[in-house]
Amino acid sequence: MTRGGAPSGNKLTRRDLADRRNVLHDGAALMLPIWAIGVAGIGAALLLGLARLAWLSAGATPMADPRWLAEAARTAARLG
Repeated sequence: MTRGGAPSGNKLTRRDLADRRNVLHDGAALMLPIWAIGVAGIGAALLLGLARLAWLSAGATPMADPRWLAEAARTAARLG
């Protein structure tokens, strides 16, 4: 070992390997909370969008203008 605690040369001690495993374990332990926060955020955004869509559709009225209905029929026929 060198003065700063780093291994000298290419030889790794058991403590060096244990330290590396601890770093990997700590990194993996952080991934679950980060993933869960992301999932919760995306789920909240989807639920908010669904609530907004429900609010819009609750206040909507059926289309009754024959010009709009004819245009919608033509567009639907073109799109298949």
